[in-house]
Amino acid sequence: MKSARSIFAGVLLVCAGCARDDTASRGPNWKSDHVKSIDIRAVGSELLRTVQEPTEVKAFLACLENAEKVSDSGAARTWTHKIDMDGSEHWLYDASTGEFTILSMAATPMYRVSKADKELLELFLVKARSNQSLE
Repeated sequence: MKSARSIFAGVLLVCAGCARDDTASRGPNWKSDHVKSIDIRAVGSELLRTVQEPTEVKAFLACLENAEKVSDSGAARTWTHKIDMDGSEHWLYDASTGEFTILSMAATPMYRVSKADKELLELFLVKARSNQSLE
């Protein structure tokens, strides 16, 4: 008869495998503690706002991390914003659909944020137009 400890360990392994499979279709996973600033730009590269407040950076990234993968390629479409993470990662965002993808010449996955997260991102974009903090 198996011990309770070995049964529990087996259940943990199965659950860990399920979690990994679920995240494969979720949004990008940034190490939010490492991202210090997010530049929100118009598609023409005009800087609208820089998000630097740690709580706002985490909230912004959480919206994107919770997104669902909707296709394997998001290249051929019109984007409304460019989002730069610490100046090193560049993402394209469509405010009308809530979809985003990494800026790349290669085919890259496209994601869509939930309705609630889209509404929160809209607050960032509205504040970007007025260049104010969310507080």
